[in-house]
Amino acid sequence: MDRKQLEIVTSTGMVLALIVMLLAIQLVLPENMRPLGFVGAVTLYIIMMSLIGLRLASAGQQA
Repeated sequence: MDRKQLEIVTSTGMVLALIVMLLAIQLVLPENMRPLGFVGAVTLYIIMMSLIGLRLASAGQQA
């Protein structure tokens, strides 16, 4: 799998993971805790995307 395909797959997977997290928050958490859950989900999404981006950047420099 080349770099461009890897970027597309990871981005698509991360968006799907965010959707799943948001749906889980909507279904599991009580209504008064949902805003905190949404903030946590978006924070986790940003951290995960940053780590993936750094990993892809370092992989691109090695190739």
